[in-house]
Amino acid sequence: MMPKTRSISEGEVLDMLKILPENKRVEAIDFLEFLGRRFKKEEKKNVQRAIAAVKSTWGTIKLDKKILTFITEDKELEYDV
Repeated sequence: MMPKTRSISEGEVLDMLKILPENKRVEAIDFLEFLGRRFKKEEKKNVQRAIAAVKSTWGTIKLDKKILTFITEDKELEYDV
């Protein structure tokens, strides 16, 4: 069973840090920095895995001319550059 999580604002986090003694505040900030670095590394790994998946499958899907035309002309498939 997953533990319940609650959403807190940045202001609430700052308020919590303010009430901690200095040594505990430093520990909390160190832990937050650790978590931030950890998730940035995981995010980078996920992007690298996605790129590797695209590269390994590039050109393996054969599409006929009608489908290719639909993909290139479909406005819903456009994205910001």
